[in-house]
Amino acid sequence: MDDYWLPFASRRKFDNSEGVNESYTIKTRAIGKGNHQNFPYLIANEWIAANVGHFLGLPIPPFGLMRKADNRTAMFASVRFDGKIPTQHADPDVLWARDKELCAGILLFDILIANCDRHAGNIKVNSKANPTRVHIFDHDRALFHVYPGEGIKRLGSLVNRIGISGGKISGGNRHCLIDVIDSADYFLVWIDRIFTMPRPFIQMVCGRKGIGISNAEIREVVGFLDDRRMRLPYLLKSEKAQFSKITHWPML
Repeated sequence: MDDYWLPFASRRKFDNSEGVNESYTIKTRAIGKGNHQNFPYLIANEWIAANVGHFLGLPIPPFGLMRKADNRTAMFASVRFDGKIPTQHADPDVLWARDKELCAGILLFDILIANCDRHAGNIKVNSKANPTRVHIFDHDRALFHVYPGEGIKRLGSLVNRIGISGGKISGGNRHCLIDVIDSADYFLVWIDRIFTMPRPFIQMVCGRKGIGISNAEIREVVGFLDDRRMRLPYLLKSEKAQFSKITHWPML
């Protein structure tokens, strides 16, 4: 995929800069999401997923946590990536033909975070027919999902499931790439990368103050991700029938 620079709305020189290099105050645009009564895990899901995705090198827009005075105004903010040329929903078949390695990475990342809401609308591309820039976003239904007080239960129910098939237990949508990918050749690359994610990193990300989860939920999601990163091959083996077009599994 092409190198891509995020657009900004405006800039002006930063008055208090020192040294030789010029500095600017840059205005940009972001999308903010906050927790509310019916979606108490939104910030945690987005924050943890985005950090994990960045660690893996996936094309997730730059992000941060924002608030004004207190946690009631807390938001997960993601920088807008659409500039003068509007982005489009990806065509899964075209995207797979264009970049098999990236598609394999998106799919295994979504298994890792048990993201049951990957559809073509939250994979954006600069051109549906010839994508050279890709962005993935909207992970608010991963991990703890959405139902108040049921986050730990949801993680427990998916320990031995890939979590992206759209079945009764996984819920949500069937992953938009699961029936398109016809080769497991790039899976091992991503399995190795996911395996290298250190437990201290997982603990740091999940333990971030102010994202709205309890100590018990922190312990549960740390254990879930730490275990899942190591058992990805076993999850794939146990549910390989879900991948309708893959007939050869070299890593298994």
